[in-house]
Amino acid sequence: MARAFRRKDDTVQPRQIFAAIVETTIQLSKLIESSPKSYEACSRVLAQCLDILPTSDLVQSATLLLSNSDFQVQVAAVKSIEVRAGTVVQNDLRSIQALLSFLPGAESLVHNSTEMEVKIISVSCIDRIIERFGKKDVNAVSSVAQTIAGLQALLSSDDRVRILSLLCLTSVFDVLEDEAILLLPTILPTAFEYLSQAIEENKTGLHNAVYTLLSDIVERVGYMFSRNYLDTALRLSHRSVSASLETICDDSRLAFYDSVSQHLTAQEVFIAIKSTWPHAVSQGFDVSFTS
Repeated sequence: MARAFRRKDDTVQPRQIFAAIVETTIQLSKLIESSPKSYEACSRVLAQCLDILPTSDLVQSATLLLSNSDFQVQVAAVKSIEVRAGTVVQNDLRSIQALLSFLPGAESLVHNSTEMEVKIISVSCIDRIIERFGKKDVNAVSSVAQTIAGLQALLSSDDRVRILSLLCLTSVFDVLEDEAILLLPTILPTAFEYLSQAIEENKTGLHNAVYTLLSDIVERVGYMFSRNYLDTALRLSHRSVSASLETICDDSRLAFYDSVSQHLTAQEVFIAIKSTWPHAVSQGFDVSFTS
């Protein structure tokens, strides 16, 4: 396979053969799940196949696999791209362009797949590509950002998709900065709602993902973090303190405070503290002391 991809100018046929091997391997693995050694062998074959291909051919082959009706095939294809995106170096422009070209395919899965595992790996893959290479194609990032902020991702009923979407949107703001401002009226009310749920239901991952996004928004576009947004964030932070969550939750909340102190004006911060102080006091000594 490796020789075929190196030697042929037209790699359509090797890609088709590759796709067939991947599909067959995954289908076989489902039949032998009860046999650990055989199942492990299938996993090794799949990993080796995915690792053989040059990045541009891997992307095109994975794109072929996205049309397969077997969701496990789709998951394997997207996962292979996510893994490769973590290893490609920044000066490999051809590979980076190939990875960025995969964003519409992953976005389509987020839109159309009914399988939660497919949505999860697709959002995670999109985040990895944007985080590492998004600045090389701002238009591609801007296009996919609407989907991540939408019904099938951020507004999903699944907490795993919500968490990944919040983290992906953090990467989006890192890339787009001012160009992402139009997303704020959609993102922030949802983020505040999720933070409230996370505090009430002790959901550490969701809690920290919201604070990661809020900290990044304040850092990137703090001038758009209005008084109402800041008041809401502080009131939720008071509740977070009083909920006695895990230590890692304290760390994420303190990171948000640090971002506010560095990127908003002293006047804005003092006005917000004065406005929300009665609420802090009502939540108890610990809250008023740490806030």
